[in-house]
Amino acid sequence: MKKSLVGTISILIFFITLNSISQTLPKGVKVSQIYSDENYNAFTSLIKFKGNFYCAFRSGEKHVYGKDGIIKIITSKDGMAWKEVDQIALSGFDLRDPKLSVTPEGAHNGHYGRVHL
Repeated sequence: MKKSLVGTISILIFFITLNSISQTLPKGVKVSQIYSDENYNAFTSLIKFKGNFYCAFRSGEKHVYGKDGIIKIITSKDGMAWKEVDQIALSGFDLRDPKLSVTPEGAHNGHYGRVHL
């Protein structure tokens, strides 16, 4: 009984500590919303390419089992003002988890997953 109680309390303290750490930002770091509409927008990827920021994310009616998951790409020169520059949609598929990257040669790549509906 004692070992079980000590183990439970230890795990509880661990998660409380982890939660308080994860909620604290380093000095000088701030978080702001860069895009919002009526859809569920998530699973972001962010790169800086040739002086501009690019952010790709999934946009759909809900988190899972959506019928209309598309990939949106937005860009910004300064990280403050953003505009949509492209959308990727594939009929009959829920597109998910876009990832942007820049190769060592300086080319940009984009990847995403798809779920057949």
